[in-house]
Amino acid sequence: MQQFLALAFGPHAAPLAGPPLGDWRMWIVLTLAVLWTTAMHELGHAWMADRLGDPGPRAAGRLSFNPLRHLDPVGTLVMCVTMAVGVPLGWGKAVEVDSAKLRGGPRFGSAMVAVAGPLANLAHAAVLALPVRWFLEGGGGGAGPWLGYVALFLVASIGIAVSQFAFNLVPVHPMDAAHVVAAALPGRAGDAYVTFMKRFGTLIFLGLAYTGVLNVALVPLILSIFRWLIGI
Repeated sequence: MQQFLALAFGPHAAPLAGPPLGDWRMWIVLTLAVLWTTAMHELGHAWMADRLGDPGPRAAGRLSFNPLRHLDPVGTLVMCVTMAVGVPLGWGKAVEVDSAKLRGGPRFGSAMVAVAGPLANLAHAAVLALPVRWFLEGGGGGAGPWLGYVALFLVASIGIAVSQFAFNLVPVHPMDAAHVVAAALPGRAGDAYVTFMKRFGTLIFLGLAYTGVLNVALVPLILSIFRWLIGI
């Protein structure tokens, strides 16, 4: 996390450095940031599905700010581990959507539901960036040691949110952009794309991640958005 702060903030990182990696309380704060930010992403999907006419997410309790309703245990663990190296990667509990009930048709509706998750990430990050700007300007000086944990939670949440937004731009299953591509392709081409991605998309994504292609392509974008939000 300290490496991510140094890379993202440069000389501005010191006020937000937070506790050292060996501090068990730091890991609690990071876990809370993972749970909260992932919940906001899934809530975005659920909210859009509800707005477009599918009652399923509401009936399943997914229109909730309670992170536990959006928790996938394995995805959360993966994100907590990858957080330590500065590029959070994981997943939440998928929102079950009946595309046949969505206004605008199954393809358009599914694309809108997919887009809502990453956009929720950006909106969430923008809101949390406001108090971080205040921290960077010297606000909260002398407030006590708890301030470091608050700053860490905010910075980690923004980092996760922006990372989730960027990774979901990759048009392979299970990323959200795959649904948008499927909706944009005509007829059978869209169906073939969905079939192919459901079969091979995860393997393709893991291959891109393992070879470092995703880091090369996405880390500059993540840092640029992060710095723009923070205003440095």
